[in-house]
Amino acid sequence: MAAKSDIEWTNSSWNPLRGAKGRWFCTKVDQLCKNCYSESLNHRFRGPDFAVGNDTLRLDQKILLDPLRWRSPRKIFVCSMTDLFHETVPYEWHEEIFKVIAARGDHTFQVLTKRQERMAAFTAVHPVLAAYPKARTLANVWWGCSVGDRVSAKKRIPVLQGIDVPVRWLSIEPLLEDLGPLDLKGISWVVVGCESGHHARPMEIDWVRSIRDQCLESGTAFFFKQAMVGGKVVGRPEIDGRQWLEFPNQKAVSA
Repeated sequence: MAAKSDIEWTNSSWNPLRGAKGRWFCTKVDQLCKNCYSESLNHRFRGPDFAVGNDTLRLDQKILLDPLRWRSPRKIFVCSMTDLFHETVPYEWHEEIFKVIAARGDHTFQVLTKRQERMAAFTAVHPVLAAYPKARTLANVWWGCSVGDRVSAKKRIPVLQGIDVPVRWLSIEPLLEDLGPLDLKGISWVVVGCESGHHARPMEIDWVRSIRDQCLESGTAFFFKQAMVGGKVVGRPEIDGRQWLEFPNQKAVSA
């Protein structure tokens, strides 16, 4: 399932969490979710809207084992079509997922959430994790939060910074406004991109440039994923005459 991905900063997507009625399922938490691409794709397969009560999540046991079958090391976006830390996902499912992650230390697993408090709770000492290395100690996991406006940045970045993990990162996509000054202490990587689709909201290049400059100042790796150029979405666009396709140092130590 998704052995290859078109997402610029990963190699594969891995979606062991699926809808019971539709192909995918999640619920919206803020304005970043307004034009959710996963919900749009779900509609193509006649799945329901992403709203509380419309569907439930399930753990697909076959897809769960996909990373064990992939021979060559790769970057893997975990639960690209939903949220690994959705409120309805039990910790027992997390345990199964992270056992697979722990078994393939040669892969890099990129986790991304809008539910930062639940991720923080999971990475704390938890009895479910006593049987194998605690998830937060795994060197092959990058722990990230999605932000895109000042409200989400103010709410999520401090929680992420408080999680004791080797690599923390921000997905600033869609970038909906100038975020102003950012506290990037302890953040290893920042990915920025515009919204795509028929109802895409605009992104200004100066907003991106400000984030890029702050990353340069803080020593944070910066990846400019996509922008609208001439009315079309362009992947890996240039800014100030060059592409910005940096990745974090996997040996980074928590600050």
